[in-house]
Amino acid sequence: MLLPCLLAAAALAQTPEPYFPNATYDAAIPTPDSLLKFEVGSKPVTHAQIETCMKAWASTPRSRLFEYGKTHEGRTLYYLVISSEENIKKLETIKSDFASLADPRKVSEQEGDHLASTLPAIAWMAYVIHGDEMSGSDASLVLAHHLIASKDEATAKMLNDVVVIIDPLMNPDGRDRYLTQLAHDRTERPNLDDQSVLHSRPWPAGRANHYLFDMNRDWILGTQPESRGRIKAIGEWHPQLLMESHEMGSQDTFLFSPPREPVNPNLAPTMRKWWDVFGNDLATSFDAHRWKYYHGEWNEEWYPGYSSAWAGYRGCIDILFEQASIETDGVRKASGVVETYHESVHHQLVGSLSNIRTLAANRAGILKDYVAQRRYAVSPESAFAKRAFVLLPTENRSRTESFISLMRLQGFEVFVTGEEMTVSGKDQLGRVVTNVKLPKNTVYIPNRQPEARLLAAMLEFDTRMTSEFLTEERRELLRFGKSRLYDVTGWSMTMLWDLPALEVEMPLPASPIPFVQATHPAVEAVAAPTAWVFDGADDMSVAAAAHAMEAGVACRVTDKATRLDGHDFVRGSVVIAAADNSMKIEDLAGAVAKAGEQAGVTPVSVRTGLGPGDLPDMGGEHFLLLSRPRVAILTRDPFDIYSFGEAWHQLDHTLSMPVSNLDLAALRAGADLRRYNVLVVPDGGADALKDQLETLRAWVKGGGTLIAMGGSATLFAQESSAMGSVRLLPDVLPKLEPYSAAIWREWEGLTASVDPTKVWSYTTPESITFPWATAKSDDKPSDDEAKRRDQWRATFMPTGVIVAGRVDDRSWLTAGCRNFVPIVVRQAPVLMVAQGASAPVRFGAYSAAPEKPEAEKKAEAAAKADQKPEAKADGKTDAKDGKKDAEEPKAPERTHWAPLPPGQELRLRMCGLLWPEAADRLADAAYVTRETLGAGQVILFAESPNFRGAARGTMRLFSNAVVFGPGMGASQPVPN
Repeated sequence: MLLPCLLAAAALAQTPEPYFPNATYDAAIPTPDSLLKFEVGSKPVTHAQIETCMKAWASTPRSRLFEYGKTHEGRTLYYLVISSEENIKKLETIKSDFASLADPRKVSEQEGDHLASTLPAIAWMAYVIHGDEMSGSDASLVLAHHLIASKDEATAKMLNDVVVIIDPLMNPDGRDRYLTQLAHDRTERPNLDDQSVLHSRPWPAGRANHYLFDMNRDWILGTQPESRGRIKAIGEWHPQLLMESHEMGSQDTFLFSPPREPVNPNLAPTMRKWWDVFGNDLATSFDAHRWKYYHGEWNEEWYPGYSSAWAGYRGCIDILFEQASIETDGVRKASGVVETYHESVHHQLVGSLSNIRTLAANRAGILKDYVAQRRYAVSPESAFAKRAFVLLPTENRSRTESFISLMRLQGFEVFVTGEEMTVSGKDQLGRVVTNVKLPKNTVYIPNRQPEARLLAAMLEFDTRMTSEFLTEERRELLRFGKSRLYDVTGWSMTMLWDLPALEVEMPLPASPIPFVQATHPAVEAVAAPTAWVFDGADDMSVAAAAHAMEAGVACRVTDKATRLDGHDFVRGSVVIAAADNSMKIEDLAGAVAKAGEQAGVTPVSVRTGLGPGDLPDMGGEHFLLLSRPRVAILTRDPFDIYSFGEAWHQLDHTLSMPVSNLDLAALRAGADLRRYNVLVVPDGGADALKDQLETLRAWVKGGGTLIAMGGSATLFAQESSAMGSVRLLPDVLPKLEPYSAAIWREWEGLTASVDPTKVWSYTTPESITFPWATAKSDDKPSDDEAKRRDQWRATFMPTGVIVAGRVDDRSWLTAGCRNFVPIVVRQAPVLMVAQGASAPVRFGAYSAAPEKPEAEKKAEAAAKADQKPEAKADGKTDAKDGKKDAEEPKAPERTHWAPLPPGQELRLRMCGLLWPEAADRLADAAYVTRETLGAGQVILFAESPNFRGAARGTMRLFSNAVVFGPGMGASQPVPN
């Protein structure tokens, strides 16, 4: 072992190539090395060390420092603005002029052209959004010092033409967490083996932020404070270039833009031209050092939520860097060459400076194109001019407010209709709608506005890839079983937020009325209230219930809609009855008010518990008493960090309720599960939990609510380890009939009609019809053939698509949902439900089948006439034809295993790429299941419901499961 160690030490001991040989600097400006007390690139810097440098350079003649936010852990986020002394003196004017240039409606064409010809271009240089991709932050310090302190004329001239904004560290929480891990794993001698723990990024590493969100997916979602601060700051500066630094596998080299297909069609056509210019210049810079690099290959530009991609829709030239990861010391490559951390920093630095120089050299042309595409966005002749996105009325106030807050954060203009109007267009299920009447004050967002391209990318219902790419993708799936898509393919914001919306043809009115957020309506308190109610239409009513129960207040939830004291309340409303609580009425009123204030919803006080007519009364069976949830989430390896983080964020941050993060090791060591009545199992833990099955089974039978999602749900559904009757599709391929029958039972339960003459008949019926028995299908395939067909379908399962799930309107889990819910599906297990369990949400929404065209009807009638047997004089057909006088009832259509009710079609895909084979496999399967086991229950989600903290419809299902589950679906002991 001695020789490799000596070789490693020798490789690292070589004098590194200087970042800027022969450069001279202003001695009054401290170097990063002097501030850090070590050489930049010898080891990664911490957030505190970056902060020290930023503050030291906060106010040089060429720089100004700004704060733009705080992380969840309280670390400050900074950006440093660098330019010539003259530009720094008039920085606010430059910023103001760009605000005018970015909105061509504010200046004449002549004024705009003048600004474009005189303003410096703006570069936003963004580093380390994934905290364990280290080298970019160190490079940013060297770059910042060089730009503000260099004495060479070329740098001074360049800074006349550009304003450089350096965001040195986008994810301080993740970086510092990972540096702590690195310090723990360091060895006495340098380790160059990228398979060792020093280089392996153990769970949860530093990629994600405090709540383990990948913030490089959050730019269009804005769920994290770091993202919201950056979105606002970049929106104020309107840069023409946004470069972001990343790292990839240690054995890789260096990747940069341009990307390969698919490229989102909402990007400006000039983007490809500038990608090539910047890419060619960067290649020249790397060639000068004889460094290896490549572009495209795995990097595509479809999802608009990446850092640089998001900026591209705002008119920026978006550039991505991916450097081979060298966390510390160095890594021995397959060739035997050692690449050091210093070299990885150098690569990021040379790439950054190359981009800034290219921007400066092409300032005039880039600003000309920037202005042109902004003018096109607001032009009445543009592709965006006659399209708008309309939010249909909903009582889910908190969800609507959250959505509009995001729209405004992104810089979108939001309006309301001044009067009733009629529109036509398309709904979220892809159906053409005509003559839809919109009431006065309906919220709409016209696509014709300065940020038209970003708005289209975020809101349009059905962005489509080219046929050429689809062909390539299908061939790759069939030949290699691997998709060329890097992330999700569907993300429309109204669908993720699960707000009913239309995409309509509606030109911008001459005098649009800006949306103004109304204050929460005051609800008049009544004297001597019987109860207080939080309307279940609002998502945050669930949070109010959690807060109230945590304060010792007994709560109930309605499982049917009702009307109390003149107020209508939907299914799932939270009711706090004075009779259920022993505290003084004034104390109870204060506790209820505080719970509402914490959750951001207003309770309605009612004087009576009587529901008029047949509506439920407060003392009846439809007001179910809740039990205070005591929640644990399983965490750490092997659970998926995102699935865990999303659930943790939803409970700890959004609902703000107590939650214990329980290490799987603690569970194995005999953790006392009696402390909890809800256990959340994130995606990714199926194999690791096998040895805990009996422990979990006993806990559920004792009254626990187990909620498992994604891959972890497979453990509780697969034949060998199932905890109930739910099964995986591959396990039941030979015996699908009971699952098919369950679909019919659900449909008949919604639509069944009655023939009274048969009900009141005195005689027994001649026959009974079983609807599923007439469903037509091909001859049943052999077991082997059924498996082959399923494997074929599974090949095409989506990388990320939004599909519609039909909702059981009698399940407490679906409280607060409309008749279908948008679901983000990736590689979901296919859950099958027959009798014994329920499927509160199934994939596919029923919709009335459209009328067939008249020509198609005539063709079918003619074909049918040609097939009729020849009739005899007595009107009978030959026996040999095997036909009866009366026609057989028409058999329902079906998918590969489930029937389709007569007159219906199944709408599944809402947004994104869904191959027909995958649609056929998913259709009618369960998205969420619920089953009683002893005194407890098992709830399985086919996918993690809290997708990126943005899938509000399925997040409501999860919140219901956690907060309502212990009382609504499990039997808890009566308190002493």
